[in-house]
Amino acid sequence: MVSSYLPELMGTCDRIAVMHRGRLGSARPTAEWSEHALLMEATGVTAHPRRSARVSSSAPGPDGGTREPL
Repeated sequence: MVSSYLPELMGTCDRIAVMHRGRLGSARPTAEWSEHALLMEATGVTAHPRRSARVSSSAPGPDGGTREPL
């Protein structure tokens, strides 16, 4: 089954494999996945969102100045 509707996948499948950037990851039992973990795997996000925001917070703001760290 191929679907982006996570409740359907988690309610129907025994095992789920996630594709990211054209590569299919190994299938794991559905019980090992949460919806959050599936989304993280599919998008390739590995860092905590607030940490990622802190890393990019030194980028120039709209007025050309730098932003304050979060």
